[in-house]
Amino acid sequence: MPSKPRIPGPITKALGSVIGEEIKRQGLNQKILAERCGIPGATLSQIVTGTRAIDMEQLAKAAKGLDMRSSTLLEMAECKLRGESADS
Repeated sequence: MPSKPRIPGPITKALGSVIGEEIKRQGLNQKILAERCGIPGATLSQIVTGTRAIDMEQLAKAAKGLDMRSSTLLEMAECKLRGESADS
């Protein structure tokens, strides 16, 4: 039986937001990223809007689809939570 999606906490919500921002910054859309990384479009949408927690496999896939490192996305999310710029 499939597990029920977890409710996202602050870091996973920030991570979803960062992924959404990066999609826009790169001139992509969610459908393109979903196809690139193999995450179902509905799941990616829920991650980006903060209604579903992202797991480590999805993070790795999204990072690869964005041509980024998972650690960079995590760092950006942590900075967002602290109200800092990722390059500060």
